[in-house]
Amino acid sequence: ALFIIGFSAAGSQIAPIVMSAEVADIDRLVTGKEREGVIYGGLGMAVRFPPAIAGLLLGYILAAAQYNANLEPFMQPETVGLFIRYFLCASAVVSTLTTLIFASNYRTLNDYKDNLNGK
Repeated sequence: ALFIIGFSAAGSQIAPIVMSAEVADIDRLVTGKEREGVIYGGLGMAVRFPPAIAGLLLGYILAAAQYNANLEPFMQPETVGLFIRYFLCASAVVSTLTTLIFASNYRTLNDYKDNLNGK
């Protein structure tokens, strides 16, 4: 399970950063405007939004698993550990699939140059 989590976390965190410079170049090529600040600002929001949602969901998941904040960690019901494992694996799978979907539809700067040149 840790391999899946690490693999998806690496891909979903590195891919947007690597692609953002090329997105800025494509935007400048297509629109003629330099909007790198908007692109990097959007990237900053996109990077911070999923952990906020995960924190919100984790609160509901722990409540459903009957987590008790007054108990020691090893005294929690077994459902707490099980729900956390499922949550981590499910979020890793969703993250990996989302990254693959966006990456499969990603067009490179050369694709845009070819389209603008009529090839």
